[in-house]
Amino acid sequence: MTYPRAIHRGSGKEVKRQSLTTDRLDFMFATKPLPCPYLPGKTERKIVMPLADDRVGHEYKRLVDAGYRRSGAIAYRPACPSCHACVPVRLPIVGFTPSKSLRRVASTNEVLDDRIMPPEARA
Repeated sequence: MTYPRAIHRGSGKEVKRQSLTTDRLDFMFATKPLPCPYLPGKTERKIVMPLADDRVGHEYKRLVDAGYRRSGAIAYRPACPSCHACVPVRLPIVGFTPSKSLRRVASTNEVLDDRIMPPEARA
């Protein structure tokens, strides 16, 4: 199956996703077809891979380059049979300069404090 190109934001260029051979990655699986959460009347399906598997560590960069996204302990990529509207966007961090509005938001939120706290159960 051929997938759309990934768009690297900021560069204005489309780059072809790197291919990922799935014959070595036998721990991947596909979700059942479900209603698409983005486009009414469409069906979504994903290729999913658990990231906790020891075999994935050295493949992670290749997964990202092949259009996979990460959510918690899984990597997934859209594999919709009749639609290719979901295109991952990558933001290059090198050379990133926050816009005036982003600087304003950061300034407004300077009063916020972040701390690592021990877990606490509440009823």
